[in-house]
Amino acid sequence: MDLNSILKPKSEKEIIDSAFNLDDPNDMLNAAIKIKNKKILDEAFRRGAILSMLNIDNIKNNEDIIKMIIDSPYLKLLETTNTYKLINRAIKFKFEDEVIKLIRQINPNNKNLIILVWAIGFGLKKLTKEILNDKRVDPTLEEESIAEALSIAISRKDNDILKLLLNDKRINPSAGNNRPFNTAEVYGNKEAIKLLLKDDRVRNSLSEDILKKYENMKIVKENLTMAEPRVKPKIKEPVTKPKTPSPIRRERPSVNPNPKATAEDVAKRFMKLIN
Repeated sequence: MDLNSILKPKSEKEIIDSAFNLDDPNDMLNAAIKIKNKKILDEAFRRGAILSMLNIDNIKNNEDIIKMIIDSPYLKLLETTNTYKLINRAIKFKFEDEVIKLIRQINPNNKNLIILVWAIGFGLKKLTKEILNDKRVDPTLEEESIAEALSIAISRKDNDILKLLLNDKRINPSAGNNRPFNTAEVYGNKEAIKLLLKDDRVRNSLSEDILKKYENMKIVKENLTMAEPRVKPKIKEPVTKPKTPSPIRRERPSVNPNPKATAEDVAKRFMKLIN
């Protein structure tokens, strides 16, 4: 029995019975997707159907199907493009609790912390906290992604998530040559500026002129009297394009020069590179 014969007009019971007689669990999975049947889908995954056999792009805008897939207790995830596509769509639809369960099957530190960037881009504070608390995650190894994550939160003026990030002392708020601070200035996020200026790593890397500009902010005055002697900022060398792009930029380009790019914008660019 093939997939096309199963999908011919029949009663729901006949379709389910026919699908259960399929030899290939991946055919069963595709049948489940086409007729949106959770019982068949669960059985397909139980028998060993592989997520990679699905064309996620064809169902990426179908919230009900995405929910049906991620809710399956038999879904097994591998480090594949389809896994990240599925997680991205689940994040977009704000299935936060479900994604928290899914990332236990993969390492959220992989792919340059892209899941953290997406979580922040879609304002999922609980998921962001879960990723940061994961012992497998080390933000100190992913400065580019951290600069990106901070910049996205700041440009969206999601200062609750920004505070969550800054409370993690492993995160360098001056990452990316102070990109977060520059983003806060560009988008007029005064609260973010005050939060960033609380950190010595930001203040010590800013020029006296910039600090003077914000000296009317009480937090600057307080911290400058208590801070360690400032290190004179290094003179910036002219930026030249490297002959060979860095691995992270080949994997997923930065949101610069548009720090207000959404997590979905970043996701689309990322997916094009790894397909």
